[in-house]
Amino acid sequence: FALLLSLVAAATSSQAATIKKLIDGVYYNFDTTTRMVTFVTGMGSGTNRTEFKGTSLHVPATMVLDGVTYTMGNIGNAFQGCQNLETLTFDSPVKFTEISLWAFAECPKLKSVVVPEGVTTLGADRAFGSDRSLEEATLPSTIKTIGGWSFYDDPALKVVHINAPTPPSLGTNAFGGSTSCVITVPDDAYTTYKNSSTWKSFTIMKASEYSTSSGKIALVNYLNTNASAMNEVRGGSTPDVYPQDVYDAFLAAKTHAEAISEGEYDEATCNEAREALE
Repeated sequence: FALLLSLVAAATSSQAATIKKLIDGVYYNFDTTTRMVTFVTGMGSGTNRTEFKGTSLHVPATMVLDGVTYTMGNIGNAFQGCQNLETLTFDSPVKFTEISLWAFAECPKLKSVVVPEGVTTLGADRAFGSDRSLEEATLPSTIKTIGGWSFYDDPALKVVHINAPTPPSLGTNAFGGSTSCVITVPDDAYTTYKNSSTWKSFTIMKASEYSTSSGKIALVNYLNTNASAMNEVRGGSTPDVYPQDVYDAFLAAKTHAEAISEGEYDEATCNEAREALE
């Protein structure tokens, strides 16, 4: 009987170690032993892991339950497929270090995200993958690893702001094999990124020079995409593909775009370059 009581007590203690709570439409696991709180993964059917139906989600650094403070832990595939999620915010800094696979993947209305300071890793396999409306992402100064497929299949992605002074490692297909999005970096790390074998194929800009209204992104992307092809055709056997006046106009636009990419531009220069490209 004593043995039976001890087994029951042990089982009860084990069960009580994790408390599952539904708060504001989100499922949490509170670990009473480690004082860590995490999002419940694998809840619900299909790809909607948490049954979260809201349009806005805030991820706290800590939570209080029954007078006890819990620290937020790493985030796994808790919000994959949340069809209504439009706004995602975090406390910053945080104690957790990783946003892992499928954490916020397949959220079709999510347009921007700011990953908080303290996060070092976006885990492999679509942390923010297949977010087809995602246009802008900001990564903290603490980021060290952008795992494979992290932003895979994000066709609307225009710019990723990376605040890390040291270029993070980049996994396979982290940006879906595309280098069309602009990467902004700390001004004093610009040369380091440009010379990095990992990042040199991207359009890199100094954070202080980034502007969506100047036409700069379109110009630089156009230059990077077309300069080699244009030069190859002009030097090939069918120069008539690009008549001389068109080629001269492109060279003029290229000169303007190169100046713009170095920050030596004003609005008149942007307009002139845009007209040349058109």
